[in-house]
Amino acid sequence: MTERVRGKQVHEALRQYMRNRPDVGFGKAMRDGMFEAANPFDGKAARSPRRWFVLSCLVSALVFGCFSYFNSLM
Repeated sequence: MTERVRGKQVHEALRQYMRNRPDVGFGKAMRDGMFEAANPFDGKAARSPRRWFVLSCLVSALVFGCFSYFNSLM
């Protein structure tokens, strides 16, 4: 008869699996969404941010600035 596997053991096995696979994960997906595609021939090359990401950051900063400016007047 086989031994039962506990939740903690499964969690540790999944964590180890994800650490061994740097090409999979939430962080990789976030970086791929924010930056241009990576150069497959030069892994250390800098990746520029995508235009929509820069625009959304600027609009968010503008909205926050307007909110904080007009909120302090009251």
